[in-house]
Amino acid sequence: MWADTLKRAETEYNHEAFQAPQGEQWAAPLLRKIEQNGGILSAPMPLLLEIRIAYAFQQNGIEPQYEFAASSRTKSVDFHVHGSPEWLIEVVSLRTPLCGTDCSPLSFSARYPPIRSRARRAK
Repeated sequence: MWADTLKRAETEYNHEAFQAPQGEQWAAPLLRKIEQNGGILSAPMPLLLEIRIAYAFQQNGIEPQYEFAASSRTKSVDFHVHGSPEWLIEVVSLRTPLCGTDCSPLSFSARYPPIRSRARRAK
């Protein structure tokens, strides 16, 4: 699929994003997960998106917790940011193939629940 390939500039940016948080304790689990999935050149696209988000946090001096347990069950979110308010962040990528050929608002909303109904503040 065309959306699963990276241009040279994107590859270079991902490499920069991967190198920047090296040594940051909060980023270690994400960096390890990328390494376990073949490294920055062959990791799945969702992990590459997560490293870009982590890079943005790092550039802005934010130290989130990665894979935060959001409930007493096994549910987790990608990032938890401390502060007032606290933020629980689940990184998603909405790509064209999600809706297929019929992308009318009615057909799309029937298949995919609104994101706002799943967003919750940390307690």
